[in-house]
Amino acid sequence: IRVSIGRADFILAPIAVIVPNSLMGEVTPLIAEAIAGAPARKLLLPINQPHFEIVGIEWKALTKQISAAIEVIRQSVGMGQVGEAGLEGQ
Repeated sequence: IRVSIGRADFILAPIAVIVPNSLMGEVTPLIAEAIAGAPARKLLLPINQPHFEIVGIEWKALTKQISAAIEVIRQSVGMGQVGEAGLEGQ
């Protein structure tokens, strides 16, 4: 991750990826720093962890959060909107 993250255009992940030692220790401080410092546009999903809580954000189902993030990416790369049924016009 630390080597290749600099090549990404987008990072779509739970917010915990920028918190050292989160996700049961899977995110080391060096990985969290590499992700946070990467030039890519970061789309961080507000998923609570046992040791911290995100406040002031309306809760949505994970599938809706991911769909919204994918829509942001699609708009950013000029692919247009996707309808409720899925990838229309593909």
